[in-house]
Order: sequence, then C-alpha cells, then structure tokens
Amino acid sequence: MTLERQDIDQDFYQADLKNIQFTVYNQNGTLKDLALSEITWALIFDDGKNPRTLFQKSSLDIYQIEVAGLGICVVHILPGDTFNIYGTFRHQLHVQDENGYAGIVSSGKVQIFRSFARRPRSTSQDAYLSA
Repeated sequence: MTLERQDIDQDFYQADLKNIQFTVYNQNGTLKDLALSEITWALIFDDGKNPRTLFQKSSLDIYQIEVAGLGICVVHILPGDTFNIYGTFRHQLHVQDENGYAGIVSSGKVQIFRSFARRPRSTSQDAYLSA
C-alpha cells in the first residue's frame, strides 16, 4: 500500500548529512518485517516532461539504507549526494519482500535548500601533519 504525499518536511540543505526514517506497514496495518526485504529509495527530478532519478540508495549496502527494527528503515544521505543539487524534488521508497511482493510504499516531495556556507568540495579529504 503506497502512502502518497509523504513529504520530507525537516530542514534539508544541499550537502547536509541526513538520516531519513521510514515506517513500513503491511496492508493489514501491522509493521512489516523488512529483515529479508530489498529496499530502494530514489530522489527524482520531475519537471513534468523528463523525470529522471538523480540518485538512489539501496539496502544491499547497509551504509545506504539500514533496517533498524520491525517496520523501520533509515535512508542515509551523504553530503556528496546533494552537493550540487537544490530545489523541489520527489522521492520514492520501494520495497520488495522475501516473497517477491514489490511496490512503492512511500512517495512525496522533498525541498533541498541552497547552502551558501558549504565546503568548496564535494568530498572530505584526510589531513595529515608532517613532523
């Protein structure tokens, strides 16, 4: 069952580190066991003409999407993911369970605000002191 208009309304600036938590339910309203599910989250630019995925995250990598308990998953957004993007976008959370049942379980809008106080590069580099 898809939950539409699940807008992410927390403050979100480009190049922020974000952890977005989702709660997923079965059709009967109980929490869904996500332990053996494959979960994908996508950020989509949709101008009404040429929608395209800007980036996506997968539970196949626990550093991208983490199953954090019964019915709970957390999408980890890294600074480099949104370093060069800002504006209003759509997002979708897709779940395929161990029985092969699949579908979009959450969809909505997310506003990424432009950041003027960010680092001038998209990745951090280790710094070393010389002796």
